[in-house]
Amino acid sequence: MYKRSMHVHEFEDGALYGDGDQWSRGPVIGKSGSGVVFLATLNKYKRRRTIANRLRPVMAVKSAGVSTSLPLLNERMVLDELQDCRYIRRIFGAETTSGNGGEPAYNLLLEYPSGGTLEDLIPRSGGDGLPEDDVWRYTKCLLLGLVHLHDHGYVHRNLKPNNIVLLRCSSTEFMAKIGNYESVAKIERLQKTLWRPYSRTGVEYLSPEAFSGGNQGPAADVWAVGCIVYEMLTGKSVWEGREEVEIRAELRKMKKGRGRMNINPNGVPENAKEFLKGCFEREAERRWTAERLLRLPFLARMSS
Repeated sequence: MYKRSMHVHEFEDGALYGDGDQWSRGPVIGKSGSGVVFLATLNKYKRRRTIANRLRPVMAVKSAGVSTSLPLLNERMVLDELQDCRYIRRIFGAETTSGNGGEPAYNLLLEYPSGGTLEDLIPRSGGDGLPEDDVWRYTKCLLLGLVHLHDHGYVHRNLKPNNIVLLRCSSTEFMAKIGNYESVAKIERLQKTLWRPYSRTGVEYLSPEAFSGGNQGPAADVWAVGCIVYEMLTGKSVWEGREEVEIRAELRKMKKGRGRMNINPNGVPENAKEFLKGCFEREAERRWTAERLLRLPFLARMSS
């Protein structure tokens, strides 16, 4: 959801979008494919009503002009349906505002991820990967959120490190939540429609079937989880050292039933190898589900 880095204030005039009825717009903290994300703070005189009206003193507000706000409307619809899972990012409401840009803006009021995103966190490892306990805690959070999403008949279609947000859950730990639902689609709809290859996620996280425009179901999300977990463990992309044209050629070959995902085992602990093998099954029908991955003993024991 956010372009690197979550905490770098990119230039964008918030006055173009205006403030809300109960909150004020701050600096830009990120951008998505369909909107700009600002820091938002609840107006002081409204804070005593925070609990009653669900808003929080600090939030992230994602904004787009109303004429281009369809992805945000889709995101709100999906989030409203999924709010009974703590591993899905919370939404506090939506509001239309008017600034000095001429066109009204549509705004989603979302949880502010105080820990940034996985894309922010992974480079801080210096290329060595995150501590293993952190990797599996974040992975369990991600899988629990994904099970909830899939059980409600949705496919995310855009899982990658900068769409996994981190929120503090104790004085020393963060929990991971799935963010950015602009591209989420109903599984049933995807099965009935011929889709072009979906590439907003970038080829690094695309499964063979998603790359080639095939039936993009929950298995495509699981492939992306494998890419993310490998990156957390090693600090490097699963496609490290390969140009995009090479990645495309490998995905195309796998789609045709030739070749498999070959990962560099350096930095990959033994218990992760079975996990990654399940994520990177070439055929979508043979790939493990998020629910099956959660049953692996070391993950089942991990707190989330």
